[in-house]
Amino acid sequence: MQVRLSYVANYKQPPMTLHELIADSTGLQNSERDFIWTDRKGFNKLETTCSSQYVPPPVAGKPPYIGNTALGIVDGNIKVYLRKMGLGGADTSFVSLNMTIPCDASVSNTRPETGLLNCSITDTRFDRLLEHRDKLVITFTSKAGGYREVLNENFTPPRLDRTQNFIGGSQDKSVEFRFDFVKPHHCGQSKTGPCIDRKSMLNVPDITRTNPIQISWANWEDDDSGMYRYAWEVFKMTPAAGTELEIKPSEALKPLTNQEVFQSNYTVQSFPLPGAGMYSVILEAGDLANNTIYVRRLVLYDPNPTITADPAHLFYVTSASEAANYTYQNDLSAPIRVTWAQHFRNPLHEDNNLLGRVRKYPVELRDETNQLQYVYRKVILRNTTQDDWEGDRTVEEIPNRRGIVNFKVRHAIDSSGGVSQPENPTGAWEDRNLTDSFTVPLSPGEADTVTIWVKATDAMGTEKVERRQVTFDSTDPEVRNGSIKFLMNVPVPGIDFSSKFEITAQDQQSGIAYVFWKFTRSNGTTIYQEKVPGVSSADCDRFKCTCTPANVCFDRKQTFSISNCNMMVEKESLDTEVITVTADVTNMAGLVTRVNMLKDDLTALNGTESYFPPQNISLKSLTADSCTITWSFRPSCFHRTGLWVLVNGETDKRAVHEDATEFAITGLEPATQYQIFMVTDYGDLKIQSDKTAFKFTTAEQQALTAGAIAGIVIGFIIIALLILMIVIFCLWKRGVIFQKEGTPVNKQLHRVSRAINTVRQTVRRDGFTNNAYKAEEDDIYMYGAMAFKTRQPWQLDDSSLTLMDHVGEGKFATIYKASWRHDGKQDIVAAKMLKAGFTEDDAMKMMAKINFSATQLEDHDNVVRFIGAVTDNQGWGPVLVMEYCEMGQTDRHMYNSRHCYPCPQGARC
Repeated sequence: MQVRLSYVANYKQPPMTLHELIADSTGLQNSERDFIWTDRKGFNKLETTCSSQYVPPPVAGKPPYIGNTALGIVDGNIKVYLRKMGLGGADTSFVSLNMTIPCDASVSNTRPETGLLNCSITDTRFDRLLEHRDKLVITFTSKAGGYREVLNENFTPPRLDRTQNFIGGSQDKSVEFRFDFVKPHHCGQSKTGPCIDRKSMLNVPDITRTNPIQISWANWEDDDSGMYRYAWEVFKMTPAAGTELEIKPSEALKPLTNQEVFQSNYTVQSFPLPGAGMYSVILEAGDLANNTIYVRRLVLYDPNPTITADPAHLFYVTSASEAANYTYQNDLSAPIRVTWAQHFRNPLHEDNNLLGRVRKYPVELRDETNQLQYVYRKVILRNTTQDDWEGDRTVEEIPNRRGIVNFKVRHAIDSSGGVSQPENPTGAWEDRNLTDSFTVPLSPGEADTVTIWVKATDAMGTEKVERRQVTFDSTDPEVRNGSIKFLMNVPVPGIDFSSKFEITAQDQQSGIAYVFWKFTRSNGTTIYQEKVPGVSSADCDRFKCTCTPANVCFDRKQTFSISNCNMMVEKESLDTEVITVTADVTNMAGLVTRVNMLKDDLTALNGTESYFPPQNISLKSLTADSCTITWSFRPSCFHRTGLWVLVNGETDKRAVHEDATEFAITGLEPATQYQIFMVTDYGDLKIQSDKTAFKFTTAEQQALTAGAIAGIVIGFIIIALLILMIVIFCLWKRGVIFQKEGTPVNKQLHRVSRAINTVRQTVRRDGFTNNAYKAEEDDIYMYGAMAFKTRQPWQLDDSSLTLMDHVGEGKFATIYKASWRHDGKQDIVAAKMLKAGFTEDDAMKMMAKINFSATQLEDHDNVVRFIGAVTDNQGWGPVLVMEYCEMGQTDRHMYNSRHCYPCPQGARC
């Protein structure tokens, strides 16, 4: 026997069944009844499928006076019985429905079903409201019977005398539906009444360092169907907007674990958390009718809590002087104020919002109701005991400052510099809750030291203690004799044209923090200033040092070594200018004593008239028509603005970069003695130094034999003929020669030529000057011999370049598309590098292009930008790195070794 209860929303074709309940009593004994507990309601359709068969006992033989016989099922019906609970309880129950529905009217005692009687009934008139504690019983009854004919044997053949009916037994099968619409409950859900342990609803550790965690529950009850099963799951929560925590809706059905426990074998559960964080444990308690209730509790797990100090936010005495890092205060009557705002933090708790407010659990497990609406079966009501409102970690935020939940303070005062105060004192602390500032209730005297301790505590109970000390000094530093001593032109290692200033100063309360030196011209212009820290000493006697109560000692002589260049003025003012030297002696409490001196006769300072030419000129290499020289520079107070090599007096004056230390002189005659001069320009007025002379003789020319000369000539002729043939062939293939006028190839060549001319005219019209082709500097290869003392910003490491694609070929170089790694990113560039087997002359020409681009080439939208160069690689030779432009870009031209192609029509190039 199978019974199906269902709710159908529409009886029109096709029907839509929203929910159903099936019970099957097949296999039960006659006295057994199938009990089905359910929490579903609103059924309006009843379907019953039953079958019955009568199996007669074996018969030895039929007597001759018995005619036709038949035994089987002669009747069947289904009884629908609904008992409802009255308002007065079980004693007031009543029958709401008692209806019998016949199975099949065609069977009877004279027409028994000798095989299987199938009884299927569909009742769409089920119009009873099913309520909590209703009992619906469906009973199938089948009855056995039959007949036999009794013959009169006095006749031949025998005649029917009478028909006798067989009255057989009946059989019942029942299915009972019991309705329970009330969820399980726990005593902790009621705010009144006794409850042994309200936390037993779901018990987990609120805040713990222990792993695995223990999960338990107890005292769950259900008055009708009874408790049946529990399921528990664990989620790791994630930071939400602001400082909140959440279980994302997309993750609400993806717990770390989901386990089922039955009432009959419940034990305390254990679960190892995968790592530090905030976790949500959810318990589902269900009865036999599948009524469920969900409860959530929170767990903060941190096995190694740590409190750190953020250096970006100071813990300091705000009323103290900044000059000594807030360790001295110069006003004895001012309140002692200290702050530690945002200084302490628990990085794990702050960065992951572990103490933040927990958002509502997103509703899940959606069902449709018989009104075609939705109902969610997994719901955790926020403002009830279903959500976590108990213990130290609830759904509300734990008030904190960067993961710190409490601050405490202590303070002490002494007259020995605070050296005896411990790092972490014992005894009573003053609770400041979350206040991150404090005013010390003390009135210190001169040279007293106040110590303030702050203890920060996080939610795990971890503590971190820091202390700050402030000493009081209300007296200005003392400068003996009240003057500055100037030691002119005293050599100081590492300083060119050096002198010294000296002050004898002391401060017995706090010591000398620093001396601020300033040089001012007579017109009030400051030409130099510098803050020089006070000279402290760990080992000195009382005649040389002054020590504070905290036993920090300072040298009484405070000196300042400078370069005379710091007092430099223009040349024409050296004889008349008077410099005011000011020294502000500042103690640790920020109090200042100022002294001054005047310095005139600046010409007496070394370096004020030092316009030196290059020195230590030497010969690096020599050939029959060139030589390479090197040199060095003497220190100077003036900026070099030019450098010249004079080969034949003023008639052959060659410019050299002012920072170069090497130069190649070309175009010389073999076996000839030369005297060259070098001269330097200084300052914007280009004041020239004296000339420095240098002599050398070029090498002799190596002569060739007649046979060698003839061979070279013949070789050149053959090469020239081959080149001529190749050129003619290429021009013919391109349509340049031997082509009719107006062919497509010729038209294309004319278009390219016109475009190039247009570009040239645009460059001239816009007034842009390409420094590579100045009339007075046609030979840019003069830059090939330049060398620099220090590494230049444009010099690149060879490891930063990775060659990618071959782009083009030049006379002595190859262009590659390359990747350049710099500043944490990668850019595409063009790398121009020498071909294999390059000569020294090729390398010099490449260096000339590099040095020229680095020092002379201007940045312009119509010129490919110079990026840098690799000059110190092994075996490649110098590599020029330029901007890489694809064809068709509007701002610049594509660069290869020989051409800059014009941009498309209408572009800005």
